[in-house]
Amino acid sequence: MIIGFILFPAYIVALFIAIIYLLIRRKPLNEIAEELEWGDLFFFIGILYGYFSNQVPSIKIIEYLLLVLVFAAGYSIGGMREWLQDAVRQALLLSIALSASTMIGGVLGGLVISEILDWDIWIGIASSIASGWYSLAGPLLSVVSPAVGAIAFLGNMFRETLHILLYPLLARKMPYPAITMGGATTMDTGLPVIAVIGDPLLRLTAFMHGTLITLLLSVILPFYVEVNILAS
Repeated sequence: MIIGFILFPAYIVALFIAIIYLLIRRKPLNEIAEELEWGDLFFFIGILYGYFSNQVPSIKIIEYLLLVLVFAAGYSIGGMREWLQDAVRQALLLSIALSASTMIGGVLGGLVISEILDWDIWIGIASSIASGWYSLAGPLLSVVSPAVGAIAFLGNMFRETLHILLYPLLARKMPYPAITMGGATTMDTGLPVIAVIGDPLLRLTAFMHGTLITLLLSVILPFYVEVNILAS
């Protein structure tokens, strides 16, 4: 409810300013309608409906809708068979570079977290390199302490949320580097927001990036926690 009170007026103001800006530039109404994307309209309708209905949709409905969006992204990529054969190599190279950046950024972020929270350095790094995979980071680090597990869970969940909210803005200037913000989520829950905005190569790169991060973390993170945290 509190989020609704914050987001609804903020979005109304932003939409109003955008329309006024376009009118000042003396653009005809049909061109204004083209610049205000359909995604913005449906986002506004969703906020409006949630605000006045004061209801939170079932988590199952959200999961099913995300699955539909992920399917649509995959379908749009797979349908271009000839293009796909040439693009896989390019997307793979990009995804490897982005995955390396994500992991390096996670280590650096962990160092900062350790200083701020006065944590053991290994705990900070383990929480940060989870790359938005909160369902893995939370339970793994809860063996250190419930508080650490909760912070790791909420911090990585917040990262996923920030990716969904901020990627459309960051993608205007740096669509490929902004993929790293989504971390492991770019293969599932974080993919639809990229698929809506980006071209097929961007979608394929994001999916491969999320897949690589997920595969790496499923091996590295449990081993890392076992060796550097539990054994110390």
